[in-house]
Amino acid sequence: MYLNFLYAKGLYFDGSTGDVRYFIDALGDIYGGALPGPLAIFLIYMVQLIEWFGYIMVAILAITIRKTLFAQSRHGGLLSFVVFIVVYTVMQIINFFIMTAFSFANKYIDAFSTMAETDVIDSTLYFDIIRNYILLAVVLWFIYIVVFYFISAKLLTKRVDL
Repeated sequence: MYLNFLYAKGLYFDGSTGDVRYFIDALGDIYGGALPGPLAIFLIYMVQLIEWFGYIMVAILAITIRKTLFAQSRHGGLLSFVVFIVVYTVMQIINFFIMTAFSFANKYIDAFSTMAETDVIDSTLYFDIIRNYILLAVVLWFIYIVVFYFISAKLLTKRVDL
């Protein structure tokens, strides 16, 4: 993340503590000054960790569904991958409808188009959008993790050998 930041800013990487401090302070500023840099970094990594667990649960569900429905198939890995893609696509469709229901997508597009037209970044509005998006993503991933866990557990009561 730090190297991407340096690349985006057009700086070269020299590993100095000044660059690191600038990065952490800039990350805090991106969040409208409402989060100090280290807390913003922690928040980003926690969201990524929750998403990672979500992907693992989607994979476990895909394997469990494949083993339950297509136990005798010769192309198990391919079928698991297809089930993974189908489950993930359904998740994205659900996410789209939830974001539409909360009018989040429209607020996001309107805010960023206004900022692009005026060439002024409203850090409070930007932080509000990011905060809402992160909160929604964490809640949805947590729901998916719990639901997929219980679906997998229910399918495994059939004594499927994974």
